[in-house]
Amino acid sequence: YVSQKLGSDFIENASTYFDKLSVMNEALIAFRHGGVQAMHDPTEGGIANGLHEVADASRTGFIVSEKQIPISLETRQLCELFKLNALNLISSGALLIFVDEAQSHAIIHQLQREHIDAAIIGDVVEDPKVRVIQRENGVREVLNRPDTDELWRAHAKELAS
Repeated sequence: YVSQKLGSDFIENASTYFDKLSVMNEALIAFRHGGVQAMHDPTEGGIANGLHEVADASRTGFIVSEKQIPISLETRQLCELFKLNALNLISSGALLIFVDEAQSHAIIHQLQREHIDAAIIGDVVEDPKVRVIQRENGVREVLNRPDTDELWRAHAKELAS
C-alpha cells in the first residue's frame, strides 16, 4: 500500500532509517561538549511524550516551536498518508538534549558538523503547568500528552480496514 501511494524511492529512502536508530553518537558529542543537564530518547508517544516525561522528572514546563522540530520528509509523508500526528509518533533515533542555554548553539553546531540533524526547539520554564507548543501559524496552545502512540492508531486503522 505504502509503495503504491508513495513510490519505490520512498521505500528505498525509508529503509535507511534502521541505520539511524542509535543515538549514542549524538549523546556522546553533547556530553563531551559539556553543559548537558538531561538527555532523553523519546520512543513511544514521540517527541510530545518525551517532552512531558522530562518535564515530569525535572518538575518543570516547556515552550517549544513546532516549526523548529526536525521531522524527516518520509515521516511527514507517512503521517499525511495515514493521518497521524508526527509529534505523537514513535521517535526512535531522536534524542532530546537539555543544555545550558549558553552551550546550545555550540552543541547544535557540533552535531550538524557530524551530519546530524539538530535544532533548538524551545525552552524549559520553571512552571510545571506550562507545556506549550507554538504552532507553525503562530498560535500557542497546550501540547497535550499523547494517550497512545500514533503507531498503534495506524495499526488499529489497518486492522479495521
